[in-house]
Amino acid sequence: MTAGGGSIEPAVERSPGRKLRLLAVDDEPRILRLMNAVLSGSYDLATAGDGEEGLRLALSTRPDLILTDFNMPKMTGQELLKRLRQEASLDDVPVIVLTGHEDDQLRVDLLRNGAQDFLVKPFSVEELRVRIANLLRVKQARELLQDELQSRERDIGTLVAEVAARRAALQAALEAAQVARDTAERASQAKTTFLALVSHELRTPLAVLRLTVDRLRVRGGAPAPAAPAPGAPVPAGGGEVLRMEAALDRLKSIVDGVIDYTTIQSGRLDPRPENTDLGALAATMRREFDTQIESKGLRLEIDVTEEAKVVNVDPRMLRLILSNLISNAIKYTDKGVLYLGAQIDNGLVITVRDTGRGIDPLDAERIFEPFEHGERIENKSTPGVGLGLALVRDLVAALGGRVALSSEKGVGSIFTVTLPLPETASATPR
Repeated sequence: MTAGGGSIEPAVERSPGRKLRLLAVDDEPRILRLMNAVLSGSYDLATAGDGEEGLRLALSTRPDLILTDFNMPKMTGQELLKRLRQEASLDDVPVIVLTGHEDDQLRVDLLRNGAQDFLVKPFSVEELRVRIANLLRVKQARELLQDELQSRERDIGTLVAEVAARRAALQAALEAAQVARDTAERASQAKTTFLALVSHELRTPLAVLRLTVDRLRVRGGAPAPAAPAPGAPVPAGGGEVLRMEAALDRLKSIVDGVIDYTTIQSGRLDPRPENTDLGALAATMRREFDTQIESKGLRLEIDVTEEAKVVNVDPRMLRLILSNLISNAIKYTDKGVLYLGAQIDNGLVITVRDTGRGIDPLDAERIFEPFEHGERIENKSTPGVGLGLALVRDLVAALGGRVALSSEKGVGSIFTVTLPLPETASATPR
């Protein structure tokens, strides 16, 4: 259920035997539906669609625990956390923050601002249940201890024994919470290791398949066939080779994307800025994507200003950023013009614009998460595993920059990347 707005009602009084009360705050209805499905049987669950509504419900219902998303309209999860900690009646309510960013500094800031725990999306239902149960157990132990200490009529000997028992329970709960966190971190590391292992293992059979296709072409006595123009018939005898090459190129692109993603996630990414010829790099991008662009009847316009032609930046990382943004634009554009621009404006500003399908504002943040797509998975028809924009986000962050999206359904999308430049490059690129 989603609680409505209105005036703040008096706090609900606690009653013996009642279910513990939880409040879930998230602007994604599917997340709230998931919470309701997995938690409503064990807890009295209220939900809110944004931070302001969540604050009103927290003040009126006095929940035993609050789950809140980090990025929300009207009031972010971090702002909601600060407001909760300013209310004396809610200061001791444990808060779990849900975030799609695996950022150490962000987690430290959240804990410093009063969060008791956090979960990185996507998370498992079992992990969610364990973390909630652990924090509620700690909260109940603390409340019981406070009640015991406030009682002036209790026998001192009995009180000491009970305090010891409560302390033991609290320690057990803390240890259980640590075990759960360690398990989650090991699972995340295992996922990264698995992706890296599988990706590297796939490279050898891919190389063998590529050699096999080349041999088939040589046996046929024909040069490397070019991709046919849109609507043109496939050349006789070359159709199988063309289809095999297209499938190999798609598989290699997926494997390369996963390898780049696991490299970033493992922390081995080390930016090495140098004087880079951005004009030449943009021309290289045009050549690399020329076949794909022409096959869809599109056109790519490139506009690199004179002062942006040579910039001090890591060339490999910049190439990956451009490659993924252009590939994404081609993938979701069926007709019209693509645009790649670069200029200097308080840093290097790169713009990639398309006239494609556009992106729903509700999906604008989701598509930067790994394995997410512009289409919902149940309706997915466009190829790809959903790592391109996640790579762009993480690469831009590693370079100390930011990426922004402006989009309108049916009109197109504009991705803007802003990168800081430590010094204005003027030398010839190496």
